[in-house]
Amino acid sequence: MQTQPPKTIGEAAKFCHVSVKTLRHYDAIGLLKPSVRSQANYRLYTQSDLEKLHSILVYRALGLSLKQVSEILAADGLSKIALLQQQYSDLEQHIDRLTHIKSTVKEMIQKETTPMKNKQFDAFKGFDPDLYEAETREKWGHTEAYKESKKRTQHYSKDDWEQYNKKVDALNQTLAEHLKQGLPSDDSQVIETAENMRLLIDQWFYPCSKEMHANLGQMYTMDERFTAYYESIHPGLANYLMHATQANLQHSPE
Repeated sequence: MQTQPPKTIGEAAKFCHVSVKTLRHYDAIGLLKPSVRSQANYRLYTQSDLEKLHSILVYRALGLSLKQVSEILAADGLSKIALLQQQYSDLEQHIDRLTHIKSTVKEMIQKETTPMKNKQFDAFKGFDPDLYEAETREKWGHTEAYKESKKRTQHYSKDDWEQYNKKVDALNQTLAEHLKQGLPSDDSQVIETAENMRLLIDQWFYPCSKEMHANLGQMYTMDERFTAYYESIHPGLANYLMHATQANLQHSPE
C-alpha cells in the first residue's frame, strides 16, 4: 500500500475539518504531537497521526473531555474496548429514543385529525411539562430571578417566542459546529458563543451572571431532561456547553 507523504498542519487541518488552532492546542497539551518535523521545524502529520486524530474527534463527539480522551488513548486495549462499548450502548439508546420521537412526529403530520394511541406517548416517559413547571416553582419560586422571569415572559407574544427560539436554535447550532470541528471548550470562539447564550438569558428572562450561567451549565449535565435536549442537537453537546460556561467564567471572572 502506497504511503501518503506527511501533511503540514494546514493540510492536516483542512483534511480533517478542524482548525489549525485546535491542532496546535492538541500538540501543546501533549494529546497529539506530530511524528515528524520538517528541516525548518514545521509540524508534519503522518497517516498514523491522522488516524489518532480521527479517534480523538470521535471521542470528543461523544462528549468526552480532553483529559478523558488522553486517558483512553493511554489505556490498554481491553480498557478501550470496555469504554467504547459503554459509549456505543449509550448512543444506541439515545438514537432509539430520537427515532421513536421522529416516528411519532411523522404520524402526527400524516394523521393530524386521528386520535393518538397510547403507544405514541412512550417516547415521552418521565417528562411532564406541568410537573416540571411545578418543580421549577418549588426550587426557585422564592428567587428574584424566577420572579423577574415570570414578570417578563407574561408579556411575550407568539412572535416574541418565535424570535427567541430562532436565536436559541442559532446559538445551539453554532455551538454544535464548534464541537464538530473539535474546538476545545476554552477556545475563544466557543467562549464567545457561551457568552452570547448567557446574554440571551440575561436579555429575555433575568439578570444572569457568568457564575449563574456556569451553574446552569452544570445543571444541563445533571438533569437528564436538559441533557436529552442538548444531546438531540448533537451528541456530547450538554457536556461541551457545561465546560464552555466554566471556561467563560474563568476567562473573565465577574
